[in-house]
Formats: sequence, structure tokens, C-alpha cells
Amino acid sequence: MKIEIVKSSFIINERIKVDDTYLNPSVECNLTCRCHSDNTARFIINGIQDPKVMQSIKDRLMQAGYDYDFIINVIYGHYFNVTAKTQLRPEDEYDETIGRHIAETKARTKAFKIVNIITEELAKYYSQANEDMSKMNAKFNYLHEREKNHLNDVFATVVTKGDS
Repeated sequence: MKIEIVKSSFIINERIKVDDTYLNPSVECNLTCRCHSDNTARFIINGIQDPKVMQSIKDRLMQAGYDYDFIINVIYGHYFNVTAKTQLRPEDEYDETIGRHIAETKARTKAFKIVNIITEELAKYYSQANEDMSKMNAKFNYLHEREKNHLNDVFATVVTKGDS
């Protein structure tokens, strides 16, 4: 799974006076992103089609404060926006470049956290599926070996009766 950052925009608020109070400068970054699958597409699609996985992803993202429409946009590869803001403390020196860098990094961190939640849930799904398949494989391996041994016993009986 990859995150494509399609567009980034910034809102710069320099020190302003509101009702005899100065508000500190701030920089807000808005990223327009899109999740899309790379070579793992079929695994992601299969996992997301499982209702338990989908519900788990929705629950975790809703706990993180995202609404249903946002979650659907992320999961199905539509565009979604993340916003982050950095505000200077009164003792900080204003530097727009650093403010932009911090705000963008915070926004990217949010975007990656969202995808991290999705991939964690998919990893749980495939880990359990792998464990289930391993158990099934062991069962059928046992049955295969048992039947091979039974077949050898049958052949041995047939050969023994034929020799007598």
C-alpha cells in the first residue's frame, strides 16, 4: 500500500492582534492524499472484503476521530485530506520555512498513521489466515502420510497373499 500526496497547501497566520491580545504565528498544512495498492493489491482487497476486518478498521479509525465517509475514502483509494497546524510559542522566533516544515511533517504523520492502522488490521487478518492454513496443511499432510502408509500396508498384504 502506498500513500500518494497529490497536493499540499499552507495557510500562514502571522502574529495578529485580537481584542488586545496577540495570537502567535501559526502555519497550517493541508495535504490531499490518496491510498493505492502496489503489488499487494489482491491481498488488501481480499482482507478488506472480510466484514470483520472492515469493521475493525472502521472502529479503530473512528476511535481516532475520523468519520465514516473519510474512512471509506481512504480504504477505497479516493482522495482524502489531512490537516496539521503548528503554532509558535511567544518566546520562539518566527521562521516561516521551519513552520511549514513542521506543519507538513505533522500532516504526513497523520496520513501515515491512518494507513498504519489499516495495514495493522490487514496483518492481523493474514496472520490468522496463515495460522489457520498452517493447521489445515498439517492436518492434510498427516492424512496424506497416513493414506500412503495404508496403501503400502495394502500392497504388502496383497504381495504376501500372492506369495503364499
